[in-house]
Amino acid sequence: MMADYEMFLKPWGNFVIEGAGHGGEVLKRLFQKHPDTLKLFPEFKSISYVELGKHGKTLLEKLGELLWAKGNHAAIIQKLATSDVKTDKIIHKYFRRISGVLMEVMKDYGFLSSNDWKKLERVMDNIAKDI
Repeated sequence: MMADYEMFLKPWGNFVIEGAGHGGEVLKRLFQKHPDTLKLFPEFKSISYVELGKHGKTLLEKLGELLWAKGNHAAIIQKLATSDVKTDKIIHKYFRRISGVLMEVMKDYGFLSSNDWKKLERVMDNIAKDI
């Protein structure tokens, strides 16, 4: 499992450099693919893509914290549980949706190969099981 985290963290640094752009794309696709998810964030319905990107950047930063923990994410999840889960209604189901869309965006932008898809899926499953 550690090798899966290591494999994913290499491209992650380059992916998050363009945090607002890539994060905005993750959220845009999430809402397009799963329109019911937008109900959790009604304020996002009328914001610009630039503003959506700012929220996407925050999303990537929070995911990055979980990933850099390399499986030792209990304290981070606890912190998120007292903020995001209650405030933003982020639950297990939505984490899986977000991570699936994230993987698609990373692949489309050349940050994730088809061969590495299963490794990243294992990493995200490892995190999701603890949410």
